Amino acid sequence: MKYIFFFVAVNLVVSFLVYITIVSNFWASITTLNAFNFFEQKSIDSELSVRNSTVSYGELTNNMTVQALSTTLPSTATMLPTSGVHTEGEPLYVVALEETLVGRLGNQMFIYAAMLGIAMTQNRIPLIVDGTLLEKAFQLNHIGRVNTTGWKTMVHPKYGTFDPTFMNLPKINVTLFGCFQSWKFFAHVEDEIRREFTFHPNILEKTTRFYDSLRQNNTDTVFVGVHVRRSDFLSEGNVKAGYVVPQMSYFINAFNYMRRVVSNNTIFLIASDDMEWCKGNFNDSDVKLLEPDSAENHMSILSTSDHVIISGGTYGWWAAWLAKGLKIYFKGFPIPGSPLIKNLKKADYYPKDWIALDN
Repeated sequence: MKYIFFFVAVNLVVSFLVYITIVSNFWASITTLNAFNFFEQKSIDSELSVRNSTVSYGELTNNMTVQALSTTLPSTATMLPTSGVHTEGEPLYVVALEETLVGRLGNQMFIYAAMLGIAMTQNRIPLIVDGTLLEKAFQLNHIGRVNTTGWKTMVHPKYGTFDPTFMNLPKINVTLFGCFQSWKFFAHVEDEIRREFTFHPNILEKTTRFYDSLRQNNTDTVFVGVHVRRSDFLSEGNVKAGYVVPQMSYFINAFNYMRRVVSNNTIFLIASDDMEWCKGNFNDSDVKLLEPDSAENHMSILSTSDHVIISGGTYGWWAAWLAKGLKIYFKGFPIPGSPLIKNLKKADYYPKDWIALDN
């Protein structure tokens, strides 16, 4: 009997050691390398090395033109052999980790756009895995798979801030992990991002038919896309974290601003995750509630409108960014002093030409 207990104890010890080894190897494979690990701390106005020139932080975020990558990437997912160690003459990669692509369409758009901004600043090849929500919506050109064994992972811990050290990475292949929700990561490659976020032809055709049907009676109509985010923001946990939805007075202020500044001949096109609330609150004759549809179809409609009003969230953010006209956002998001706002710097999150309104 004692031998049975002995063998059981040995098996338990061996299993525990195997578990520890697996966990240690896993964490070693995603070594966190933030600005303090890989670089000396740099002030926000320090100079950043971009390609063979040096530009200041201000110049970088002032629509600086960066030459697009000339490398032709596969149109479908392909496993490319490479290693973390960079050999002179070989291409450098920056890859968005599959584990990073959590959340829905808006979150994934930020990750993809930041990856391109980071890669194109440093003449790297950007890659994102296949099978994402992005691929379903957009005609992406940087889809592929690469063997990332031995690569280091650059982690961006704060979701709504810009970290300029990502624009001057070490000369090794890296993967990215984080939310990267700042327009400053890709302001210098805006045209490229807009080309990447071109909707698939079937989505564009549906959007064209939608607007053609509305313009039949009045070709001078100005369309304002409105995104009303409510449902998940109202959960107890999200409210404690700092999420907030605007009151109806915010939308009244924003609508009146558009009518006064843009045109009286306006139609407000409303997409929302809480249509029951919208039906009970938006009763003006110049308001149209969108029929239920996919996230990509609604975003196509909103981003094609002349101007955009948003409440909060990355989905509405991207609908506004892709549109060409005025963009109004809710000034009260997130709640001041909340845990959420500690990870968000408004100057990094909202472009400077967007208009902030309150309740």
